[in-house]
Amino acid sequence: MENPNYAKELTKIIVKRATGRTLENFTVEAQKAFNGTDTDKHGICLDVLVKCMDTNDTVSEIYNIEPNTYYEKNLARRNRYYNALTDSKLLFSGDDFGVLPELISIWILSYDPFGDNRMSYSVKNFVTENPKIVYNDGITTLFLNTKGKIGGTNELANLLKFFSNTSEETAVDSDLKGIHNIVNSVKRDSKVGERYMSMQTVMYYEKKISYEEGEEHGIQLGEERLAKKLEELGVDPDIIKQAMEKDED
Repeated sequence: MENPNYAKELTKIIVKRATGRTLENFTVEAQKAFNGTDTDKHGICLDVLVKCMDTNDTVSEIYNIEPNTYYEKNLARRNRYYNALTDSKLLFSGDDFGVLPELISIWILSYDPFGDNRMSYSVKNFVTENPKIVYNDGITTLFLNTKGKIGGTNELANLLKFFSNTSEETAVDSDLKGIHNIVNSVKRDSKVGERYMSMQTVMYYEKKISYEEGEEHGIQLGEERLAKKLEELGVDPDIIKQAMEKDED
């Protein structure tokens, strides 16, 4: 997505198949960072931020595309925060709230977030007492599930299958063949390869450190629970400790 030409081509295909909309006058920013509302507040980094302009070159639509390959247990609240912080950057002082552009978040997930076996889940706000009442706050969230089987078009199904298993066999139409060529081109880029290897190294040590910290915390937690249980049973923890040390000897 850091390549402007590739980014536009990829974005058009994703948005078209996910929403049915055709992008025309738009810009794409990869890894767009937004600071928190204050120095001590959480910031975010949007994977792909798309801004669509109308005939007056005013931003009319915003797309936030977030591929997510790991399970996120707080996905709904993460999406809420992403939307809120993105909105906070779109309105200037003195602007009317009516100028806020439509905001569409597209999460591409390698798992089913709701367990209904759907390719796509569309989420909007509505009036609980009467869902037929139109409550248009301009926010839509789409959760795309690469493992889903129900709903969606054939084009979306093909795209999700391609995301899940990118290969010549899954590139079943001209758009996907185009993406596959882009993927191969990026893989052959030596600079990208160096960055990818650097990222792998960082991830390896992060996982290793996290595992060691988790293991240490687990042992500490286990010892605390054991001590509490022994106390409840009226057993002296020192006796158990001495017996364990004797066994080790």
